[in-house]
Amino acid sequence: MSDIWMFCHARYAYTGGNFAGATSSVLGGYSSPRNFGYIYFKGANDTISPEKVSVLLSRSAEEPWCAMAGDTLIMRDKGKSIFTEFDQAGENEFVKIEKLSAELARVCGESALKKYREELDAINRECHVLKKEKITLSGLRNLYVLKERCRALKWKIALEESLN
Repeated sequence: MSDIWMFCHARYAYTGGNFAGATSSVLGGYSSPRNFGYIYFKGANDTISPEKVSVLLSRSAEEPWCAMAGDTLIMRDKGKSIFTEFDQAGENEFVKIEKLSAELARVCGESALKKYREELDAINRECHVLKKEKITLSGLRNLYVLKERCRALKWKIALEESLN
């Protein structure tokens, strides 16, 4: 029989008389169980696929969420699951950021908007650092943050252009 459980892996030790503990569920604790991790127990005759993982997690995980199933990244938001190869998801985000960055670079060249160039350059530097590294789930989250920073900068510039 297969089952999926929420869990919070914790390690602790008493060293020097003081308690020292660590948990692998970031921000997960008994006051915030929605941040616990999930563990899947596969039955002896059960098969598993990214689609099945999506269905199982959809019953209990709070959206939005993402999970890995082999090399497939599963992203779920607003009742819809998207399946993509993990490496492709990273490449897609780099392309989106580079497109937004090029658009912003053209706008930031105008004299009235040069003050935004420093912010754009910082985003580009962070993107360049991420591009040199092997993409991990954490790195992919960082790419999403960079993309949102580009979008916020785009709206900040658009707002200033419309008000001046």
